[in-house]
Parts: sequence; structure tokens; C-alpha cells
Amino acid sequence: MMKKRILLFKQRELVGVASQNLIMKLLVQAVAKVQLPFEIQRNDHG
Repeated sequence: MMKKRILLFKQRELVGVASQNLIMKLLVQAVAKVQLPFEIQRNDHG
């Protein structure tokens, strides 16, 4: 019984870490998409 609980907890922990990583990736991609046009504009002025 305890082993099953530990496994479930570990699975939940893994899912939590995976979803955090996914959220971080999406945030980084969103920031990159927002920053890219600004970088291009800056290069055009320079």
C-alpha cells in the first residue's frame, strides 16, 4: 500500500516538474517572439 502511494507521489512530482519545464519553455519562446521585432528595428536604425 505504501509503495503504491510513494509511486503515485513520485509520478505527480515528475508531472509537476515536466509541466514547469514546459511553462518555462513557453515563456522563453513568448519573450523571444516579443524581443525579436525590437532587435530587428534596432538593427535597422543602427
